[in-house]
Amino acid sequence: MALVTFFNLRQERQKEIIDTALREFALHDYETASLSAIIDALGLAKGSFYRYFKNKKALYLFLLDHAIQFRVEHDKKVFEHYNGDFAQRLTQNFAARIQFDLTHPVYSAFLYNASQAKNSEKQDDIHKLVLQKILAILLPIVEQQQLVGVLRSDIEASVIAFYIVQIQLSIYDYLEFTYKFRFRDHIRDRRPLFDLPDQDIQTTAHNFKTLLLNGIAA
Repeated sequence: MALVTFFNLRQERQKEIIDTALREFALHDYETASLSAIIDALGLAKGSFYRYFKNKKALYLFLLDHAIQFRVEHDKKVFEHYNGDFAQRLTQNFAARIQFDLTHPVYSAFLYNASQAKNSEKQDDIHKLVLQKILAILLPIVEQQQLVGVLRSDIEASVIAFYIVQIQLSIYDYLEFTYKFRFRDHIRDRRPLFDLPDQDIQTTAHNFKTLLLNGIAA
């Protein structure tokens, strides 16, 4: 998705291009994000940009792969020496997401935007692509937990994996709604993604994890 000339740039310049583009797509959805704004912020001639990426979609898909891989590598470090059961691992996963959100807010906001993209046919395609990439990572974990009897096996692994992803995404919607803020405002103002007490975040994550595993019955 990135042309070979992009990878010929020094790493510092590659990072500058990635960070600038991520920020634009974190603040706007795909349709309203401005390629011209990215090019201007980088001090590039328009023709120079097209030596690195064929078009806006190619840039976006490159960023999507880059951000997901960056997130996966972060989570791998968290779980590298973790051998707890699935419930503990799920709790750890929520904690890892929060840690990632606080440490890399632009990446997190970009991925959140991508996961919400449904307002047009093009955005819906992007939304489905994001889900496919996330589910490809989660599905083997669910299948393994079904084999050892931790998760119920009478429901298809793909359904459970999809349900887990939707619950995780709904945490962000809940936080925005309950605490009356917008992630994009925080990104624009260069503030942490979660400007909330850590205890509130941890309690929310714990409650959603408990509902995910145990349901709402008394």
